[in-house]
Amino acid sequence: MKTITASSDTNGLWVRMITKLLSYWVGGYWFIVVTNFLNTSTVFFMIQFLSAIAIVGYYTYVVLQDHPLKWNKEVTFDFERRLITITKDNHRRNADDILDEHAKTIAFSEIEHLNAEQYDSFLFSAYFRISVVTNGQEEKLLAFKTPILYNDILGQMKKAGVSVG
Repeated sequence: MKTITASSDTNGLWVRMITKLLSYWVGGYWFIVVTNFLNTSTVFFMIQFLSAIAIVGYYTYVVLQDHPLKWNKEVTFDFERRLITITKDNHRRNADDILDEHAKTIAFSEIEHLNAEQYDSFLFSAYFRISVVTNGQEEKLLAFKTPILYNDILGQMKKAGVSVG
């Protein structure tokens, strides 16, 4: 077994998040333009307009809740001691460190499952993200540009008996 220490590369996540937001807003705009040509009723247009704004607003909220600062971390996977240690978390508020320990640790036995996903955008290649679920709470860990380290971590976690989904 071994220890893997990695940091997230969040610069590319910002670009992908912005392109996702732009695609939602441009799609909503074109939906309104196209449906405006299909009917002449002002009431029907207002209903469609408000519906489109509500749907696009909801998806914007969902995308913004998963912003790249939540992934800006340095994480150590210790496969001998079966621990994940978050040594640097740039998303935490300054006051969080007053009473808390410097690094947050998660034992492999506490992990319900590990989420592995690709974060896509319509213009750029995918990012690879890893998060863990403990006690029903998702803890965002790392985001990678290349799949090499991502696949290495997933393979080691599977060998350690952690459910990967």
